[in-house]
Amino acid sequence: QQQQQQQHTTSEAFEGLDVVTGVEDFSAFEELHDAIKSQASSWTSWSGAVTDPRKRAFGFVPQSLGYDADVRNKLDITMPDANDADASRERPRNERAIVVLSEHDVPPNFYTALEKLLSCLRSRSSSD
Repeated sequence: QQQQQQQHTTSEAFEGLDVVTGVEDFSAFEELHDAIKSQASSWTSWSGAVTDPRKRAFGFVPQSLGYDADVRNKLDITMPDANDADASRERPRNERAIVVLSEHDVPPNFYTALEKLLSCLRSRSSSD
């Protein structure tokens, strides 16, 4: 019966990541993704290139290190292969695409769903 409640799921939020998760867990991620999308006042390109049509924003939930403004201000979320000139142009766009969520924005079962997802990914990486 538990296997029947699990399914392979992918969505816009998890493009390229195929994991087994319960429907309720997946719903929590979708709700969080929707909250980030609805609150993002700016979007940045997925690759850092202005011409990239794929867009993203960064959401920070309470209980995450990025929720702390001091930590968030020190993050460098530019593309790893960006040269200094590209990174200096990308940084301000990424900063404008940051959304700091409140507890009210976080679905009630999100943290449980996140722990299940991380546990799944940890077990996959340890079996590689």
